[in-house]
This record gives sequence, structure tokens and C-alpha cells, in this order.
Amino acid sequence: MGERTLLIRVDGGRRTGLGHMMRCLQLCRSLDDHGVDTMLLMRERSELRGILASETRTIVALPPDADEENAVVFAKDIISTLGGDALLIDLPCNLTEEEYSAFASTGLPLVLLDDHGPAAGKADAVINAIAHSDHLAATPGSDSIYIGAEYIIIDPAFARTEAAIGPAVQRLLIAMGGSDPFGITPRVLRALLQLPNEIELNALLGPAYADADGHRRDMEKSGRDVVLAQVVENMPEYVAGFDLAVLSFGITAYGAAALGVPSILIGHDDPGVAAARAFSELYGCAVSVGHQKDLDGERLFEEVGKLIADGERRLEMSRKGRAAVDGRGLERVTRIILDLVR
Repeated sequence: MGERTLLIRVDGGRRTGLGHMMRCLQLCRSLDDHGVDTMLLMRERSELRGILASETRTIVALPPDADEENAVVFAKDIISTLGGDALLIDLPCNLTEEEYSAFASTGLPLVLLDDHGPAAGKADAVINAIAHSDHLAATPGSDSIYIGAEYIIIDPAFARTEAAIGPAVQRLLIAMGGSDPFGITPRVLRALLQLPNEIELNALLGPAYADADGHRRDMEKSGRDVVLAQVVENMPEYVAGFDLAVLSFGITAYGAAALGVPSILIGHDDPGVAAARAFSELYGCAVSVGHQKDLDGERLFEEVGKLIADGERRLEMSRKGRAAVDGRGLERVTRIILDLVR
């Protein structure tokens, strides 16, 4: 271990998605540049091995099938043994009082990412960057609660790149996250296959997509050319090449906003639906169409058609997105962490 160490409790996988893990890895690389060691405490998932293969930092595997209560106990014991200078928690659900107490008992300063539960008023720092209904109500923060898109952790290259949004939509992106556990991609594609052939349809399946080969075969049978990708080397450059995007709500929605790419958002669960709605209302750079389980192909086709037909609206959405997300969230969060571990 180096002189300063941040321990990170995070999970990712086919069912939970990759967003939490990917933003924590982005933060780890930023902290590397400041001489802070990082250690990840994660449930073991076979689909993550390829993604994590190039990581040189220590990754401690938690039992993959342990319930959250047992995972907390296991993680607490590891933290107590390893020590460190601070602990960051980035999990899909808010910490309960009991979970917070277990982590707090380690004696380390505690940082929470996107937690609106009972622990949020007790942690040493809470970074609630993802849009939330609290933000719509203008809930005030405190000296230890950091709220809003200015703290979103994305690759800074998103802000250094700008999409060239023109009067016509030539290329449309469909991206449902790193794993698409609910199979939203084929449903969206079926809804949009009747778009004019001059609009190039592209689907980004993500590195943990379960059946990419099967999806390719289905698209070949559809009679419509669809460009499929699974892993892209330069995500900002890739997304900047599109005029419009249909996305499952998550970190990519913020990247698209920073680039100036207007988007239509689908929530994969109830919190995601609420966040997508808040994001759309707060920033004006996206349209929310609700929950994936209620996805209405006709309505989606109609909403996409409206944006294709309204170049002025898309340009305004593009401007609003770039104004809302400046791409410096990683820098700001890094400073918050450095202040805690010094």
C-alpha cells in the first residue's frame, strides 16, 4: 500500500449493469495521478474478468451469492484488516442504517455516491450527481453533500469533444448500457426499423451483453441494415458521431449531454425512471419515455419521429446539454477525495 489508500465498495455485472464500476475505475485512474492507491471490494462476476484484466490495482473478491447483509459483514472484516484512509461506497441501493453503522464502525471517513437514504446525512461526504427528484425540489445541500451534474464522473474527453448536430438526422445510436439485462435493445430496434433507410441505425451492445451473436443473427433477418458494435475504443468520439441517441438512463446520458447529442431516455427500473424524468426536466437535453417494462414501440417511434422532424429543437437540446454537463466532475470528485485522505 502507498501512503494514502482509498477503499471502494462497488459492484457491477450483467444484472446490475456496469455504470457504478466503470465510474469508480475512472476515479481510480484519476487518483493514481495524485499518488493515492485504490482497492476495489467487489462481488466476483465472471463477465467482469475481461473488463478488469488490464487493471493493476488490488481487487478483493466478495462471495458472489452472498446477500447484502453478509456482503457488508465480509467487506467490513476485510476493511478492518487492510486499513486505509477512506472508504467510498457506490452501490445501486441506498445504504440502510444497519449497513451504514457497519461501515462507519471501521473508523474510516465515509464517502457515498448517489445515496439519498438515511446514511446521506451522516457520511463525511455524499456526492449525489445523478439527477433525482430531490434536485427538482431544490433540496439544499450542506458542506458535505455535493449535488448535481457538475459532479458526474465521466471521461473528461466528453467535454473536449463536440457533436456536429446538423439540421437532419443521419445517424441514430441505441445504447442500453454495458449489459442490457432487460433486453431493451431488440425491442427498441424493432420499434425503429421503419425509420427511413437514409437514417443509419447503430446499436452499441456493451461488453457484458449476454447474446451478441444471437442479436446479430436477428438483425440480419430483419431486412434492415443495422450497425452493431460491442466494444469501442474511444467512447466520446464514438457517441459524438451521432445526431440523436436512444439510451437507457445512466452515465452515458451525461456523456451524450456533454457532447451535445440529444437523447431519448428509458429507465430500466423505478429509480432509473425517476432519474431520467428529473434529468430531462432539469436540463432540457433529453426526453424521458418511461419504464422499460412498459415500453410502447409506437410511442417511442413517435417521439423519435418528432425529434427527427424538429431540427431547431434538437439544436436547442444540444446547447442545453453542453451547458449542463461540463465534463469536470471527475476533477471535482478527485479533489473531494484528496481532501479526505490527506
